[in-house]
Amino acid sequence: MKKHTTFLCAGLIAVLCAPASADDLTLMVEKDLAALGYATGPVDGEETMETVIAISKFQAENQLEVTGEVTPMGWCAHSSRISSKILRYSVKKSLVALEQT
Repeated sequence: MKKHTTFLCAGLIAVLCAPASADDLTLMVEKDLAALGYATGPVDGEETMETVIAISKFQAENQLEVTGEVTPMGWCAHSSRISSKILRYSVKKSLVALEQT
């Protein structure tokens, strides 16, 4: 978990410290949400209706204000919650795959 959290934090720092475009943030959010199992549409940095719906679902399921939008600071504020959810989801998928073999 520490390795994954470190990677996620490094990515968040890069987004905050470097001049990031909205596409960079959208791509990071799409990757995180896709890793959690949300249907984001293509993970390409382009905000689509699927991206907005996935963000809204994530916000609603985590008792956040549902806006369908994210900001770098908003996403960073929830980075530990996101990374732990990604880890749990990955472990769950692995266990299911093992049970099916």
